[in-house]
Amino acid sequence: MPFRDIADAEERVILTTALFEYCREHRIDPSSPEYEDARRLMVLLFENHGLYTVADLKAALVAAIRREQ
Repeated sequence: MPFRDIADAEERVILTTALFEYCREHRIDPSSPEYEDARRLMVLLFENHGLYTVADLKAALVAAIRREQ
């Protein structure tokens, strides 16, 4: 599980769900570098910005990626 070391069981469910939904919606393959980039960014958003819902994490991830482009 990609979030094992940074979150408790309940938080891992939220992080995993948000990442899965985001990647599915943006057609990002779980074996791709883009998936790992999204996962790392999601961890930063979770740890540094206090985003704890699937909707908030996905919205913040979209906004962060748009800023990078």
